[in-house]
Amino acid sequence: MSNYVLEVEQLAKSFKYFQFGPVDLQVEKGTVIGLVGENGSGKSTFFHLVLQLLSPDRGTVHCLTHDISVNSSTAKEKIGYAGNNIYEGYGQLTIKQLAQLVSYWYRHWDKDKYRTMIEKYQINEKEKYQNCSAGTKKKVEFVFAMVHSPQLLLLDEPFSGVDIRSKRKMQEELADFMENPHNAIILSTHQQEEMNALCDYLWIMDQGTIIAKVEKDEILQQWMRVWLKDLPNEIKQHRYVVEYDVETPNIVTNNFEEMEKVLARSNVAYTHFKRMELDEILAYIMEEGR
Repeated sequence: MSNYVLEVEQLAKSFKYFQFGPVDLQVEKGTVIGLVGENGSGKSTFFHLVLQLLSPDRGTVHCLTHDISVNSSTAKEKIGYAGNNIYEGYGQLTIKQLAQLVSYWYRHWDKDKYRTMIEKYQINEKEKYQNCSAGTKKKVEFVFAMVHSPQLLLLDEPFSGVDIRSKRKMQEELADFMENPHNAIILSTHQQEEMNALCDYLWIMDQGTIIAKVEKDEILQQWMRVWLKDLPNEIKQHRYVVEYDVETPNIVTNNFEEMEKVLARSNVAYTHFKRMELDEILAYIMEEGR
């Protein structure tokens, strides 16, 4: 039995001013992936291609061994998707009517769980979807994604515009979801707090391709800014040095453990060091990948 909940091979699509892919990736069960990148880098396009909301020019997508292009209904029942205003075309419906419509798409729609979550997030079912605030729409999308027992969640900026209390409840809900070792999440976000709280791995997307795949805790452990007593040329040019400043002097290293050994061998002393913030690290990685 495969340990992957999602397998993507050579997925690609051409647009007039944008080329997506080809992208190859595998998502292991029990993991939370953060999909990170600038606006327009291809994150939403990736979700749409996986779900067949857009038809790829080439490539394959398998969810729990089901080829989505062949067994679309079976595969999609295993996926919960929230994001990019997917229900805007049904804006004239009330939340209750929209829920009744969406429930027909999923054999395992849990009415009791739906009722519990609607009350938990204080969503007025009588409100027309088009009249809901941006935050309420995000909560509705999240509820619909969760209540049919998916194994894979695809969440496109799910907390954008959501109030603080609801956001905390949603994150708790996701933590509970990941108690099942067969589940997985791919989450696109720009927020460092969300990456720190939820993600195991980060996939960095730029101009339609994934330029890096990193383990979050590992890069937080290894990336440092280090202040030195002096800065010889061999240190400036070392492969573990991403950036340096001769005036201070200091370096940014992507492997502090090894860099410490290099400094010791070169008889270069450092005065202090500071762990870097996740968004700083990602900005460096994005720049390196271009």
